[in-house]
Amino acid sequence: CGSTKYGTIRMASFDPNIKLYKNVEVYMDGYMTIGEVAKVKQISIKALRYYEKIGILKPAYCDPDTGYRYYKNEQMLAIDMIKFLQILDIPLKNWNQYVEPTGEFDLKGLLRDGQIRAYEKIGELQICLKRLQLAERGIQDTEKYRDCDGFYRREIPERNILRREIKEGLSSVEFHKKLSELFELAQKHQLSANYPSGMMLDVEDGTFTYFVYVEVYENCEELAEYKCIPAGTYDCLRCPPKSIMRAAELYPEYFAKHAKFTVVESDCITSPVYFQEYPVELQLTNLH
Repeated sequence: CGSTKYGTIRMASFDPNIKLYKNVEVYMDGYMTIGEVAKVKQISIKALRYYEKIGILKPAYCDPDTGYRYYKNEQMLAIDMIKFLQILDIPLKNWNQYVEPTGEFDLKGLLRDGQIRAYEKIGELQICLKRLQLAERGIQDTEKYRDCDGFYRREIPERNILRREIKEGLSSVEFHKKLSELFELAQKHQLSANYPSGMMLDVEDGTFTYFVYVEVYENCEELAEYKCIPAGTYDCLRCPPKSIMRAAELYPEYFAKHAKFTVVESDCITSPVYFQEYPVELQLTNLH
């Protein structure tokens, strides 16, 4: 037998169940193979090799002849910290900012930043929950009127929206691009934008101005794109998408009677969802 800084080495007697390397069995006291680490820490070997590649967790010893990788028991904590970063969506490239020049790891710094990120994630989840609630409310309201034929009236609660002006005759590609811009704007300001969404038409003394809009959960008056649609009784009609461009034909008496008003074209998404063209609902009331 003999000892090295890597462990104890002893001559091995023949045993068909023991893998031998040049008739020598190596016992690595305090070390684990990459496979053992993967199993113990419930992480893939591929991930461990990736950590090695980007330089945040290198094996304590790599056999130059076999390429076998060995990790020290003390490195298991480092793996836990790496997994902690991943749970909090902290980029692994930030790992080195917690490693001091002496090699010491700034655990307090990681925990501090981890708490900041945890609160951010809580905020993101709260926004996600609001979006789900908003979408569910929209579906429930829509389903009540799914079998209506012709004009009908319905009470609609106050709505907060973000909207941007669009040109008449906008293509579907341009429409969805504008819609995506509004969702990005909402995300930037941590607003819970969701469906329903659609188009709007402001009518004033014969002038038509079209908009694309998304509904948001929060009041955000500081944004130029924000508008509050008040609660009220709306005259409604189910139509194919972009019927708002023909609103004057569909509602000739209303257009003749009122000089200043708004038309809303809202998605009519119901459950179950069929991924095909679905109707929209035109909503009219004097909003000014």
